[in-house]
Amino acid sequence: MRREISADGKSRAFVNDTPVNLTALKQLGEKLIDIHSQHATLEINDPDFQLLVVDSVARHSDLLFDYQTKFKAYKKSLSKLNQLIAENDKGKADLDYFQFQFDELEKGALVADEQEHLELELNTLNNAEEIKRNLLGANYLLQDGEAAALTQLKEAGQALGSIEKYNPAVAELHQRINSIIIELKDIAAEIDAIEQHTFIDEARAEEVNNRLSMIYNLQKKHRVNTIAELLQIQEELSDKVQQALFGDEAIEKLQKQIAADKAELEKLATQLSVNRKKAIPDIEKQILATLAEMGMGNSMLSIEQMPPAP
Repeated sequence: MRREISADGKSRAFVNDTPVNLTALKQLGEKLIDIHSQHATLEINDPDFQLLVVDSVARHSDLLFDYQTKFKAYKKSLSKLNQLIAENDKGKADLDYFQFQFDELEKGALVADEQEHLELELNTLNNAEEIKRNLLGANYLLQDGEAAALTQLKEAGQALGSIEKYNPAVAELHQRINSIIIELKDIAAEIDAIEQHTFIDEARAEEVNNRLSMIYNLQKKHRVNTIAELLQIQEELSDKVQQALFGDEAIEKLQKQIAADKAELEKLATQLSVNRKKAIPDIEKQILATLAEMGMGNSMLSIEQMPPAP
């Protein structure tokens, strides 16, 4: 590797006498040479680096990984505990409000699809007189009037029946009229059934109207448009009430779990500490041996474990 710098500041770089750019020379140099600057040894003062060295010599990576994993879970549980306590305190403060809203919705005894049925029923009740009048009129035209459709069709059928023996095409038409008569009789029967079950009932109309008004008021209060959304809010309020009433139990359960996790972590930490202490003499021995190879055979080294931070 060679770099030539001329008096005017220009430079050229070579590898095995082949010209290369400065970037290539730098990249190759970094792979071939470790450069130790004046302050590179300061890394040894970093506690994380010191632990890395000790743990490498102690050869307890599985134990360390187990501790780190469980410690992360422990910190997560602590965070969840703080969140539960905050939510529990707020839930208790808002309990009366949540309970009132829940009781109001529960008292309504809402059913998912009842709004559509009630609106249809109210529309029928409010227009029952017109509905009955038109149903009766249609029935009269089909079968009760002097010139009822069924009567006319029957007479037409009789007329065709009297001549169908002379022409096969007429026989087919006679059969089609008979089919129409059967269909119209069925239609007339359904019209009659609907008319019989259509009532002018002001009391029921008022009852349905009151029920719908209650539903509309709840929807307006909670700013929703459907009963399904109201039922969802009711379920959420129920959860909040239950959390406020029984939140202490959940907190106590989590606290016990955290205590058990902490005890397990302390056992693992103790074992880590024991392993690290056992590794210290080996580290001291290896470093002193290296120093002796470097001509510093009279060097002395003592590694002390610092007490944990308060």
